Amino acid sequence: MLNRDELISFWRAAGVPARMVLVYTPNIQPPDFHAVVEVWLDGSWHLVDPSRLADVSQMVRICTGRD
Repeated sequence: MLNRDELISFWRAAGVPARMVLVYTPNIQPPDFHAVVEVWLDGSWHLVDPSRLADVSQMVRICTGRD
């Protein structure tokens, strides 16, 4: 399994914009902040959690990387 940084590097090497996003994940125990990957596919950003600890549909975006 790829970690967050490796996944961002993989997507960027393939020419796909990717960035790190900090999210709040209420559905993991204990509820906590979590860093995930966001990739640009089909004209919009999509969240990907390489750790598979949290359901992306329940994530609340806190901060997005600038690059």
